[in-house]
Amino acid sequence: MQGKVIWKEVIVYLYFFSSVSIILFLMRASFKKIAESISKKIIDLRFQKIVYLTVAAFLWTFILLPYILATFTIHRPKIGDKYDPETLFMFKYEKVSLKTQDGLHLKGWFIPKKNSNKAVVIGHGLGANKSNFLSLVELWEALNYNVLIFDFRGHGESGGHTISFGYKEKYDIRSAFDYLNKEKKFLAENIVGYGVSFGGASLIQAVNDGAGFDKMITDSSFASIDTMADKVVERMGFVPVFLRESIKDLGLAYVNLELGFNIDNSSPIRISDKIKIPWLIIHGKKDVLIPSQEAISLYGQGSANKQLYLVDKGEHYTTIDDVQYIYQIRKFLNQ
Repeated sequence: MQGKVIWKEVIVYLYFFSSVSIILFLMRASFKKIAESISKKIIDLRFQKIVYLTVAAFLWTFILLPYILATFTIHRPKIGDKYDPETLFMFKYEKVSLKTQDGLHLKGWFIPKKNSNKAVVIGHGLGANKSNFLSLVELWEALNYNVLIFDFRGHGESGGHTISFGYKEKYDIRSAFDYLNKEKKFLAENIVGYGVSFGGASLIQAVNDGAGFDKMITDSSFASIDTMADKVVERMGFVPVFLRESIKDLGLAYVNLELGFNIDNSSPIRISDKIKIPWLIIHGKKDVLIPSQEAISLYGQGSANKQLYLVDKGEHYTTIDDVQYIYQIRKFLNQ
C-alpha cells in the first residue's frame, strides 16, 4: 500500500521490533540449551547431532515460527496518507476526529455532497489507510452521497497498534456511524455502510453489534478467520504442506493469547445470518487472497435481505474496475 512515512511510528515500530528480537534471541538460546541437554544423553556422536538438529528444528517450527507469524500479523507498521481528497480529486473535506467506546481516537475525512441528505461510512482494507481508498470517495460522490472515510485502529493516523480482524474494529465503525447520525444529523435511514476486505468484516460485526445502518455493502470480505489463517500459512512456500495445519493452529493460539479472546469466535460467518438489513455481498471470482467461496458462505442459502454479486474477472478488490460495479451498487441502493 502506498503512503507517507510517519516518523513517530518508525520509532515505535523499531522499539517493538527490538523487543521482539530480544525475545527471539532468548528463545533461540533456550532452544539451543534444550536441544543440547537432550542430545548429550546419546553416546553416538553422529546420532547425537541428528537428535540435536531434530529437536532444534521442532522447537523453531512449532514455537518460534507461529509466534513470529502471530506477532507481525496483529501488530503492523502504520502508513501515513500520501494524498487527501482535495489534492487528488479537488473535493473539499473536513478533518474528523472520532472517539470509540473503548477510548481510542481515530482520524478521518468527511467529504460533503451539496444538496444530498445521504451519507456513507467507508471501511478500508487491512494494512492500508484512508488515502489508499480515495477512489471510493470518487465513486460515492458520483452516487450523490456525503462520505466519511477514516483510519481503523492500528492504521494510518489513528490510535492503537493492535488489530483484531473486526472484533474491536466494530467500535470504530460504530463511532463513524454515530458521528454522521449525531454530529452531522443524518437520519439512520439515509446512512449506508461500505467495507472492503477487513473493513467489510468489521462492518458485519458492527451491524450485528447494533450500528443502525439502513443498508450495507461488503466487497472482498472474508467469512472465516480460520480460512484467512490458512491463506497466510499457505503463502509461506517453505512450510511443508503436512505442517501447515499445525503451524496455523499454534499461530492462532498465540493470537488468542495476545488478544485475550478466541478470535475465531468473531468470524463473520458466525453472525451472517443475524444481519437483517439489506446487504450486498461483492466478490471477485479470481480472488486468490480471499476466495470467492467466502462470499458464497456469507450469502448462505440466501434470504430476502441479501444479494450476491460475483465479478467474473475480479481479483482481490479489483472488482471496482468492473464496468457493472457502480450500476450494481446504484441498483441495490435504489431498491
